[in-house]
Amino acid sequence: MATHSDNRGKSHVDTNGVEEDCQSSVYNQSIDTCGAISTSSNGADPDDFEKGPQDYFEEDNDDAVGAEKTPLRNRKSLKEHADEQATVHDETKWIREHIKRRECSQFIADPQKEQSPEDTKGHCYCGYPFSKHSEAAKGRHVEAGTTWDYRKHSVPKMTNAFGEIEFGGNVARYVRVDVDTNMSDMLEFMMKVWGLDKPQLLVSVTGGAKSFNMGKRLRDTFRHGLMKTTGAWVVTGGTNAGVMKHVGEAVRDSGIASMSKNQVIAIAIASWGCVKNKEALINKESNGLWPAYYCIEKKQRGEESFLDPNHSHFILVDNATQHKFGVEIPFRAKLEKEIAKIKPETGENAASVPHILLVLEGGSGTLETVHQAILNNTPTVVVKSSGRAADILAYAYLNRKEVGNEKDHAGKEHTTYFDESVEITVKEMIEQELGNTDTMKHLKIIKECLDKSDLMSVYEMEGKGWVKDIDVAVLQALFRANKYKVMDQLKLALVWNRIDVAKSEIFTDDKRWPTGILDDVMFSAILLNRIDFIKLFLEHGVSLKKFLTKERLLMLYNKIPPNCLLRTLLDRSKKDERKPGFSLRDVGTLIRDLMGDTFHPKALEVDYDLGDMDSKKGNSKHEEEKSLVSDQSFPHLFIWSILMIHQDIAKLFWAGSKDAIATALVGNYLLKSMLRKTKCTEVVNKIQEYMNEWSDLASGVLSECHSTDEHKAKDLLVRELSNWGDTSCMLIAVKAENKDFISQTACQSLLDRIWNGRLVQDNSLWRLLLCLFFPPLILVLPLFTKADTCSTFASMSTCTTGDNKNKDCNQDSHKKMRQKTYIPMDPMRGQLQVYDDKTDEKLNVKMTANDKLGYFFKAPIIIFMYNVCSYLVFLSLYTYILIFNFDPKVSVEEIILIIWVFAIATEEVRQMATSSSTTLAMKLKIYITDTWNVVDTLTIVLFIIGIILRFTPYESTFEAARVILAINFVTFFMRLLHIVSVHKELGPKLVMIGKMIQDLMYFLVILMVFMCSYAIASHSILYPNSPLTWNTAVQIIHNSYWNIYGELFLDEIEADCSHNAALWMNGTQARCPTDTGKWVVPIMMGIYMLLANVLLLNLLIAMFSNTFQKVQDNADKHWHFQRYSLIREYYTRHVLFPPFSLLMHIVLLFRFICESFCCKAMKKKSGKAENDFCRKFKNERELIQWEDVIAEAYHHGQELKNLQSPEHRADSTHNIIEKIQEQLEGKSPPRLESRLTSIEKQLESTQDSLEWIKSALQKSINDNKPKESAPEVLLTKQIRVEDM
Repeated sequence: MATHSDNRGKSHVDTNGVEEDCQSSVYNQSIDTCGAISTSSNGADPDDFEKGPQDYFEEDNDDAVGAEKTPLRNRKSLKEHADEQATVHDETKWIREHIKRRECSQFIADPQKEQSPEDTKGHCYCGYPFSKHSEAAKGRHVEAGTTWDYRKHSVPKMTNAFGEIEFGGNVARYVRVDVDTNMSDMLEFMMKVWGLDKPQLLVSVTGGAKSFNMGKRLRDTFRHGLMKTTGAWVVTGGTNAGVMKHVGEAVRDSGIASMSKNQVIAIAIASWGCVKNKEALINKESNGLWPAYYCIEKKQRGEESFLDPNHSHFILVDNATQHKFGVEIPFRAKLEKEIAKIKPETGENAASVPHILLVLEGGSGTLETVHQAILNNTPTVVVKSSGRAADILAYAYLNRKEVGNEKDHAGKEHTTYFDESVEITVKEMIEQELGNTDTMKHLKIIKECLDKSDLMSVYEMEGKGWVKDIDVAVLQALFRANKYKVMDQLKLALVWNRIDVAKSEIFTDDKRWPTGILDDVMFSAILLNRIDFIKLFLEHGVSLKKFLTKERLLMLYNKIPPNCLLRTLLDRSKKDERKPGFSLRDVGTLIRDLMGDTFHPKALEVDYDLGDMDSKKGNSKHEEEKSLVSDQSFPHLFIWSILMIHQDIAKLFWAGSKDAIATALVGNYLLKSMLRKTKCTEVVNKIQEYMNEWSDLASGVLSECHSTDEHKAKDLLVRELSNWGDTSCMLIAVKAENKDFISQTACQSLLDRIWNGRLVQDNSLWRLLLCLFFPPLILVLPLFTKADTCSTFASMSTCTTGDNKNKDCNQDSHKKMRQKTYIPMDPMRGQLQVYDDKTDEKLNVKMTANDKLGYFFKAPIIIFMYNVCSYLVFLSLYTYILIFNFDPKVSVEEIILIIWVFAIATEEVRQMATSSSTTLAMKLKIYITDTWNVVDTLTIVLFIIGIILRFTPYESTFEAARVILAINFVTFFMRLLHIVSVHKELGPKLVMIGKMIQDLMYFLVILMVFMCSYAIASHSILYPNSPLTWNTAVQIIHNSYWNIYGELFLDEIEADCSHNAALWMNGTQARCPTDTGKWVVPIMMGIYMLLANVLLLNLLIAMFSNTFQKVQDNADKHWHFQRYSLIREYYTRHVLFPPFSLLMHIVLLFRFICESFCCKAMKKKSGKAENDFCRKFKNERELIQWEDVIAEAYHHGQELKNLQSPEHRADSTHNIIEKIQEQLEGKSPPRLESRLTSIEKQLESTQDSLEWIKSALQKSINDNKPKESAPEVLLTKQIRVEDM
């Protein structure tokens, strides 16, 4: 079903009136417009006719009512008003160029029309009086016997009736069109000018136009059915009478109750000459009315009808006649046929818009309409119990009999006939409901309709064929009409999102689907976010590896809705505006902007766009290359689902992809990055909810893995992920700032292992300090871990050892370990579990002195301790220089200090250069995201400025250098706070300080408002006409700021002073305040102190308390995340601490120069260095399989948990009750139905017998002898027990 949105008007529904029937569609386009078929109840009083604009009739005869009215725009903003005026201008221009109306060009008197006192010359055959014709039409010579024909005696002119029509609050769109308007222009007008979306379904309604009354049950059923047929266009006659009125109300109610954006649209196609009060719709200048005010009265004539206020769009068909019924019928048939050719967005080989005729009540005209629909192979649904023609058709359909081979509507024949009793009943119904003039003709029409019974369906609200919802009846009718076109049926079910119908009618057990046949509908299901259909297609053989080609991946990104967040982001990242659509490189650029430049999907690095796709079609090489993304089909579809914020589909693709933990972390990371790109509250709330789900999913799977096998879980965290840019789960979580994931036991256990290196965690602090200062004790005091306890799966690189000999020993140790290790399969859970014998300890090779020294000095905790000690010595040296030895003459201590700071600066450069990013810009961006790196940079810059000033040969600059270096010392000292972040209690306090500083910044903004306002006001009162100097500006702010801390400066007001400007300007004596200021300013000060000291400071305290509580509640998470940054920093540092680290930096610089310019082969040989945060494993496949098993078990457990939740149980119970209620109200079992029929017959027979007995006894009393014989029923009928 297609939906459409009105640009300015509200949605309404309409119904069409016919003199006897509502002819919602007539398919015989050869019907004469002046024929006898009556298809509209619209009528018009000739006296009320308005001539229209000047180019139609004479200018002096135009007096269109309401032409001078202007739309109400008072509630719109200036921008909205300007945009709407531009839209109105464009719409008016398009209509004036393409849409016409008709005007009678020759007056031909109709002798059968009575002359009115106003028009003595009578009426024309067109229906308009003589006075309403133009002078040219009045003066033309008419030959005797001329028959008026609109094709010969009327001319097209610019339409004068279009715009918006207001029904006392409801606003709709309308246009007056020529009956011969080109249908392609009409479709363009509806889709582009009116802004209607492509329909998913076209429903043409036909039925009674006068006294039809829709029952409450039928009305409710119709309304509920329309709510489900989202995106449908309902076409009716649009008048406020009969079926049209009820259909309009049903569409209105469904639009109010439905939460879908793609609501049902009611389109009215009515005859212009039969519209009551049409003069209110005319504008003299043909500029349209915005809006036209239309009033509906209670009384209306048979020749004219009011428009229904519940329709959203009106097409008023004009053939220059008035009070002529059926004018719109051929126009409507052609327009519906044109609409049915539209192909909605349902895949490459999409079917046209499904078209169906809905019949409610009606008369002889309705039979004609149904007949023409059947002849044109249009499926028809007849609503039983709606009355008259509909009931006749339903009875005939349900009691028909067929002979011969059953054929379809494509031309294969079969014969339909009635039993004699059924035919008699049908004739009686025709004579009773439609009259006895054309009984045989109507009977013939009914039989011809039933010859194509597969195109006709009957909707019953009760009885044997009962269906609950009318939308199901419509879908079943479409299925029957396309029963030999399975793919069309599937596309219909997909568009309507009826998975139940697809499973029951299409995907039967005996159905086999060839490979690739479901790929197009799979593509449509993904685009339409149909999760149930995607699961169904995957179950029936769709392979995503073969499905996802470059073309389909490109089309997925180019068919996203225009109002989607993803489209906005892609527009920003698009490189070449000249190319149509988005290329895969644009998508890759967007993903790297969101996730950083470490993510490099190969399929998104090529510049493949829509132009390339079209040019390479049919190329054999292209056919081979287009499936290059098959190896990463699940990750690519997962990324697309996340970017589209389709959570259910993303979960489905997550379940089918490898790297469950990493994929969930990527989903969380992408959503968090997208959260910063939008400010829409609805989207923000949705993204936050989905972010938490992915974080919980990743944490849950990791926790399950850790509880199963701790070592494997740690390996999963650092395994290099080829599908996600050769990074690791730990690094993805850190980039996404996923504190919940980093706080997991597995992550913290891994960080503990990395932090201590090969040192056992049980080593006490005093033992490490002793070894730190007395290295020989390393050989005896610290405890070291075994080489094989680091990981279950050996790394690609051998564990670092002191020399090559020890490497060989460790390799032998690994071989022995593999001989003593067995890996059984757990039959209950299908998980790999590793068990080592107790004899493993005997397999360890004894460590040498070099090994112990190497392991000790490479441990990050030891490097950290050395750097702390070094930094304390540095601060001590800095303190000594500032206080005791800062002279103009440069000392040795200062030179050492400068070298030390230079070593610190080179370390910062090394940190930035060795980041995982590939470009210098991204390295710098990542570097400055860390607050401490910014502090370090400012500190070093400040030191450089101080040193430059210190060596400048001026006394003033030397003093400035002293001040700057003193301030620089403070910043260096603050760097100690980063060191204490490793402490569990002090670390969260640093987070509190940082967040409180943010609160303080916001508070200062508020404080400045109060402080500046008071300062300027008080100073202007105390000291008016002050000189414009810097001292004045400082004095204004100085007093008001220190007032906050209790310094009142009252002595300045009461002290000795002078009014002499010469004295107080040169500072000899203070300036005297004004007399007014002496009593006004203290009052102002009291109010200011009350607000600043009491209100604002307590507000600041409350803000700090709130921040403290938030951080305290998540103190562990904040500390765990801070701890990672510290561990990662000291893991990458060399054991040499500043200033000795400068030597290592020189070596690294020399190596970099050699690899870049001299020895590129050296760089290639070195390759990518592995580390404990991201590395490859030999048995990686086993590790992936183990993760998949754990993730699948966890996902299955979560689904079972959700199924057992109270909410799901309540929904299931509700659904079961509904099904039971449907069965009780609808179909009954055949056995029960036959038994009830037998009981009814027996009761009738019993009643007849009792009546006979009663009458016989009564007569026997009088005559003493019964004269009647027993009824035949007692002699022939026997009660059979088996029928009971």
